[in-house]
Amino acid sequence: MTTTLDRTFTQLSTAVTMAMTKSQADLIRGIRNNKDRESQYINNCIQEIKQELTQQDFGIKSSAIDKLIYLQMLGYSMDFAAFRVVEIMSQPTWTHKRIAYLAACQSFSETTDVMLLVTNMLRKDFLSRNVYETGIALNCLANICTPELARDLVPDVVSMLNSARPYIRKKSVLCMYKIFLSFPEALRPSFGRLKERLDDQDPCVVSSAVNVICELARKNASNYLTLAPVLFRILTRSNNNWMLIKIIKLFAVLLPLEVRLAKKLAEPLIAIINETNAMSLMYECIQTSIIGLHENKMVMRLCISKLRMFIEHPDQNLKYLGLVALGNIMTVFPRGILEHRDLILNCLEDEDETIRRRAVELVAAMVDKKNLAFIVDKLKYHMEQAEGLYKDELLEKIIAICSQDKYKLITDFEWYLGFLMDLTRVKGVKNGRVISEQIQDVAVRVKVIRPMAAEMATLLLEEGTLATENPNSNGMAEALYAAAWIVGEYTETCSNPVHLINSLLVADTLNLPEHIQSLYISAVTKLLALCGAAGGSAALDEAVEIIKQQLPYYTSSLYIEVQERACFLDQIIQMLEDPEIDSGVVCSEIRLATSEPLNPVSPQAILRVKVPEGLDLDAWINDPMPEDVEPTFSYDEPWMEDEDPYGKGYNNSGYGNTGGYGPSTGGYGPGYGGYGRNAAGGFGGGDDWGAAAPPSYKASAVDVELERARRMERQKSNIHYLGDDSEAHAPMQALEDHVSPDILGEVLGDSYRGRGGIRGRGGRGGRGRGGQQGGFASLFNRPIKNQKNVEPVEIIAEDEMPEGWEEVEAAQEAAKANPVAKDPLSMVVLDASADSEQLPERKHRQVEAPAAATRGARGGAGARGGAGVRGRGGAARGGARGGAAARGGAARGGAATRGGAATRGGAATRGGAATRGGAATRGGAAT
Repeated sequence: MTTTLDRTFTQLSTAVTMAMTKSQADLIRGIRNNKDRESQYINNCIQEIKQELTQQDFGIKSSAIDKLIYLQMLGYSMDFAAFRVVEIMSQPTWTHKRIAYLAACQSFSETTDVMLLVTNMLRKDFLSRNVYETGIALNCLANICTPELARDLVPDVVSMLNSARPYIRKKSVLCMYKIFLSFPEALRPSFGRLKERLDDQDPCVVSSAVNVICELARKNASNYLTLAPVLFRILTRSNNNWMLIKIIKLFAVLLPLEVRLAKKLAEPLIAIINETNAMSLMYECIQTSIIGLHENKMVMRLCISKLRMFIEHPDQNLKYLGLVALGNIMTVFPRGILEHRDLILNCLEDEDETIRRRAVELVAAMVDKKNLAFIVDKLKYHMEQAEGLYKDELLEKIIAICSQDKYKLITDFEWYLGFLMDLTRVKGVKNGRVISEQIQDVAVRVKVIRPMAAEMATLLLEEGTLATENPNSNGMAEALYAAAWIVGEYTETCSNPVHLINSLLVADTLNLPEHIQSLYISAVTKLLALCGAAGGSAALDEAVEIIKQQLPYYTSSLYIEVQERACFLDQIIQMLEDPEIDSGVVCSEIRLATSEPLNPVSPQAILRVKVPEGLDLDAWINDPMPEDVEPTFSYDEPWMEDEDPYGKGYNNSGYGNTGGYGPSTGGYGPGYGGYGRNAAGGFGGGDDWGAAAPPSYKASAVDVELERARRMERQKSNIHYLGDDSEAHAPMQALEDHVSPDILGEVLGDSYRGRGGIRGRGGRGGRGRGGQQGGFASLFNRPIKNQKNVEPVEIIAEDEMPEGWEEVEAAQEAAKANPVAKDPLSMVVLDASADSEQLPERKHRQVEAPAAATRGARGGAGARGGAGVRGRGGAARGGARGGAAARGGAARGGAATRGGAATRGGAATRGGAATRGGAATRGGAAT
C-alpha cells in the first residue's frame, strides 16, 4: 500500500513539475515577446534549464535538451549539458533518444569531454531491433565522426553493409564516407564490401554507393577505373535520373584517365541528350561530353544546339547555366560558338547582372583580329549605359581584351590609341588608373606610336575637361597622369612646348590629386629644358615668365611632394636668370639626367631580386629609441642653437613669425638644414613673393670636396641618415659624376654648402624633405630621343627582370614557400591486395586503475563496466549495483556512490555524481 502511494505521489509531483516547465514553444514565444531584453531573458532561461537537467524525470530533461538545441542554433553554447545528452541517449524511449541524438549531432565535436562515452552508446543502438534507432545512431556517427570513433566503430558499420534491411544498408553506405574522411586506413579493407553494394537489389542502396564512390573519385580517380564496367551497366539500365547524374559525373572524372571510355560513352550520352526531358540530366551529359568527347564535332554541335535552348529559356537559372557551359565549350571547340555570337551579345542587355557578366566573359573569348574593333565598340556602348561596379568591370575587360598576349590582336595602334582617348570621355568611371596605365604601356612598348601619343596627350591636356569634371583620385582624371607623363618623357615629339607648359600650369590643375600635380611639375621641368637646349632664347624666356607667374601656387601647395618639386623648379628658374650661368648648359645637364633608355619592367621583378648574403631585412637600421627615454625638448618652446640637429634651422624661422609662407623676411633660405634662420629668399619679404637672394659664388673643386667631407662627418652622428653614405646618397653621387664641380658651385652656390645640397626645398636650397631624390627622382633615367616611324610595327614584348634570374629557380622557390597539403584519402591506393587486408582490431584503451573505492558492492567501481549500470539504461557487464564506472574505473576518474550517477536509469541520488577526481559522499572516493 505504501509503495503504491509513493508511486502515485511521485507521478503526481512529476505531472505538476511538467505543467510548470516551459516547453520549446514557450521559449520561442518568450524570446519574441522580449526583443528589448532578449539576452537577459535567454540567460534566465538557461539558468532554468540547468535546474531542469538536475531533475529525476527524463521527460523534463529531454524537454530541457530540446530547448538547448534551439538556443544552440541561436549561437549559445550547450557544452555544459554534454553529459546529460549522453545520459538521455541511453534511454529506451524513442522520443527521448531522438532528441538526445539530435543534440549530439549539433553540439558534439572532437573536444567534447564525453566523446569516449558515446562509443558504447552507438554500438548498442547499432544492434537495436528498431531500424530507426539504428538509423539515428548511424546519422549521429556521420555527423560527429572523429578518428577514434571511426577506428572503433568501422567493423560494426562494415558488418551492417550486409544487413537484411535495405534501410540499414543505405545508411551504412553513406556513413562509410564520413568514416573514410576521418580514418583513411579503413578504405582499403572495406572497399570490397562497398563495391558489392553497386549490385544491390535495392535501388536506394545502389544510389548511395554511387554517391560515395563519386565523392571518393574526386580524391583519387585512378582507384576507381576498374568500376567502369559496373557503372556503365547501371548507366544503360537505370531510370533514376538522380543516380544517372551521379554516374555521369563520375565518368567525367574517369574520362581523362582512359581514352577508350570516350568511344564507349558517346552513344548513351547522345541518346540521353536527345531523349531526356530532365534539364539537369541533360546539362550533366553536356558537361561530361565537353570533358571527354570534345574531339567529336558532331557531339559538340549537338551540345551547342541544346545549350541554345538553355539560353533562350525564360528561366534565368537555366540561361546562366547555358552561358557557363558555352564558356567551357569555347576552350575546346571555339568555332562552334562563333555561330551564336548574336545570341550571346543579346545577353549583354539582360536585366540580370550575373548573366551580363557571364556574357561578357564569353564575348571576350570570341575576340580575334577581325572582330576586335566590333566587339570592343559593342562593349564600350554597354559600358556607357552601365552603372556602378559593372561599369568598372566592363572597362577592365575591354583593356584586358585589347592588351592580351602583349597586344597580339591589335594591328592598328593608331586606332587603339584613339579608342583609349575616347574611353577617357566616359563619365562615371571609378578606375581610371586602368586607362592611364594602358596609355603609358602602349607608348613605352610601341616606339612608332610615340609621336601620335604625344599629340593626343597634348590635346587632352589642353582641353582641361577632366581636370574640372572629375578631379577625384582614381577617376577618369587619372588619364591626365598618363598624358603628362608622355609629354614629359618624349618631349622632342612636342611641337609647341611653351604652349604646353602653359596648359600644365593653369589654375584648374590645382584641384587634381597630389601624384598628378607632382608629375605636372616634372613634365614642366623637362619641357623647360627642351626650350633651353634647342637654342631658342625667346622660347626659353617666354617659358620662364609663364612658370614664374604660376609656380608660387605650387610652391605653397598643401602637398609635400608637389611643394618639393615646385621648389626644385624654382631653383632652376633662378639659375637660368643668373647672368653668370649658361642657361644652355643647365638645360643640357637636365636633359642628360633623363637620357637613360626606359624599358618595360615586369611587375614581379622586385620579387625576383635575390637578397644579398648577410643582409637582414627585418633588422633595425639604427638602434631603436629606448621606450623609457623622454624627449628633451618641447614643441611649444624654440630649440636652443646647440640642440638643433640641423644647424641653423627651425629657430625663429620656418613657419613662424619671421619666415615661412607669410609676409616675413625669413623662410626658405640658404642656411644649413633648410628653412634657414633670418635668411633672405624663398617666400618672404613683405607682401612680395620672395626677396632678393644673396649673390652666389664660384666654388672651387677643393671647397667642394672639403664641404663633402664635412657633410659626411656630420651624417655619421645623425640617426636620421643611413649608416652607409655611399649607398644612402647614390642619386647625389650620380649627379656629381655627371656635372663638374665648377658648374655645381656656380649653380647651387650656398645651397651646395648646405646639408642636403640640391636635395633642399626652398629659395636657394636648404635641407628639404625629398630633395633631388624625392622631388626630381622621377625625372632621372628617362629617354629623350628622336623617334621615327618604322614599318612593321615593333612591340617591346619582353619585360626586364633582374640579372641572373632564372624562371626554374623562381618556380622551385615558390613551391617551397607554398607547399600543397595533400589529402590523406587521396594517397590511399586500391590494388588487388586491398581485399586481403583486415579491419583494425578493437582494443581497449589503457586506463589507469582507480586509486580507492569503498563499499565495493554498492557504490563501488564496476569491473569491465560501460557507461551505465546493470538495470535500465545500463550497459556494463558485471557492473555493481549503483555503480557508474566505465571500462574498469569510475567514469573518467569520478567516484560513484550509493545511489550515485547511474542507478537504474542514470539519476544521481543521495550522493551526487563525482566527476574527474571528485570525491563522492557516502560511497567512497576515486581519483
